[in-house]
Amino acid sequence: MKRAQGSTITLIGILFITWGICFLTRMSPLFLAPYLVKGLGLTSGKLGILAAGTGISWAASSLFFGALSDRAGRKIILIPAIFAFSFINVFSGCVHTYSQLLLVRILYGIAAGPCWTIITAIIKGAASPEHRGRDVGIVVNASSLVALGVGPILLTQIASHFNWRTAFIVAGVPGLIMGVIIWIFVREPAPEATKETMTEFKAYLSVLRHRNVWLACLGSVGLITCITNLNTFAPLYMTQAAHLTPTMAGWVFGIHGVAGFFYGFLGPAMSDRTGRKKAILLFSSVSVILPLLFLFPIAYVNLFLLMALVAITSVQMPLGSLVMVLVPSESAPKHLAGTAIGLASMVSDIVGATISPMLGGWMAEVQGPGFPLILAAAGVVIVFIAAACLKKSEMQGPDAGKAAALNRC
Repeated sequence: MKRAQGSTITLIGILFITWGICFLTRMSPLFLAPYLVKGLGLTSGKLGILAAGTGISWAASSLFFGALSDRAGRKIILIPAIFAFSFINVFSGCVHTYSQLLLVRILYGIAAGPCWTIITAIIKGAASPEHRGRDVGIVVNASSLVALGVGPILLTQIASHFNWRTAFIVAGVPGLIMGVIIWIFVREPAPEATKETMTEFKAYLSVLRHRNVWLACLGSVGLITCITNLNTFAPLYMTQAAHLTPTMAGWVFGIHGVAGFFYGFLGPAMSDRTGRKKAILLFSSVSVILPLLFLFPIAYVNLFLLMALVAITSVQMPLGSLVMVLVPSESAPKHLAGTAIGLASMVSDIVGATISPMLGGWMAEVQGPGFPLILAAAGVVIVFIAAACLKKSEMQGPDAGKAAALNRC
């Protein structure tokens, strides 16, 4: 028992660092946007297209390789993907034009897309049912601590002392190390389905029979719309409209990431007791405050006041674990966890990470820099609506037990 617990803790630690690095490399152009404005002539519209190009390639890759990993295995896809996205992020620091950067980031999305699906499928399968929310929450929230907490501070400091090219390179190197560590220390998870059961295409389509999977896709669209527009345009809004320096904006977003990590751990762990639906409703109702906060001039009276308000309202991160991983994977058959997670990821990246930042960037130039933040708030409202419609009887987690108890009564 102790040996099994120790191996699970080790697995959580390795996947935590790996996912944090992966999400950090995805966000690196957004954190470095104030420097890319000068270096490559970036505008709000171009930044939206850049985020969209990464999002659409990430979306297609996430579903395809996530479904493939249900049949072929996890590590055989995950390890090459880690090496590929790390090298590509390093190469992002070598481009000389915006067009080159856009092409490189599209290739990055293809390489990194499988990581989210496979990493979350591995930890979901390895976690015990009573602690599944907690364990998934820990791994997923590496995006808060590593990417959104350390990332903006680290990259803006490197860019200010050296240049943005060096920042891209520094962000890409750790992934190469984690690829080697996973190769050596992480065992291939036992398959939950035989190859025979996954031969026919209709086996994959069976995930669409579940209403909660559709709702998870809708909620994921809203969540990624919020996160993408917030992370893409809030730094520009703070530097251009609120007149903060890039390093000050980096500190504000660093607080956002660190606070999000603690909420992100609390939310999924709490959902192991309260159920997924109640937790999603709670955190989505509070999450609407943060993007709107940046629009009020009073928030910028004092930098410490702004950071305190950001710390209090940065409760979006638990929703990533709940809406994009636990709900779809617990609503679909166990052997299709990768497919269900990949489907939610694909739909959310197409709409939330591709269409919404393009819309946000275009409207920022037409209506003003605050429009993408309003769009981010609207995304969280969609999460709330999707959660309110969830069917507990379809879920395999704590909600299923509560639904069964109600039916017996």
